[in-house]
Amino acid sequence: MLLSSVVMKDYFKNPTYSDKQKLKLLFVIFPGLTIPVKAFLKILAERSVLNLIPEIAEEYGKILLDLKGIQTVKLVVASPLDESYGALLLSTLKKITKSKTILLNVFHNPKILAGFIIEYKSILLDLSILKDFSLLINEV
Repeated sequence: MLLSSVVMKDYFKNPTYSDKQKLKLLFVIFPGLTIPVKAFLKILAERSVLNLIPEIAEEYGKILLDLKGIQTVKLVVASPLDESYGALLLSTLKKITKSKTILLNVFHNPKILAGFIIEYKSILLDLSILKDFSLLINEV
């Protein structure tokens, strides 16, 4: 997917590639684009704003998830979760977010000794040991 590729994001942000080249690449990568989408991309190219494609795709993805009632939650862990913990965490997140479906984005952070950090919308819940140790060190 265009969003998850750092190389593609960098390509579209790079001003040394013309919008014509970027448009041609999109048509090659996605040969089954509908006529309205092709027209939209051509307009972006004509206005020299194809560099906005990654942001447009990200916002479109958010709108689509919202329309489908899917909540996105970010989870930062020290090590892979045991399957039983993952199921419990997922059911708890469904209750908290009042959603039937959760898209759980899991990230690994080796600086966390234990526990995890949850980010949902603008709320950050830090249940990691790293946080506790850093607070202790600041007090000493």
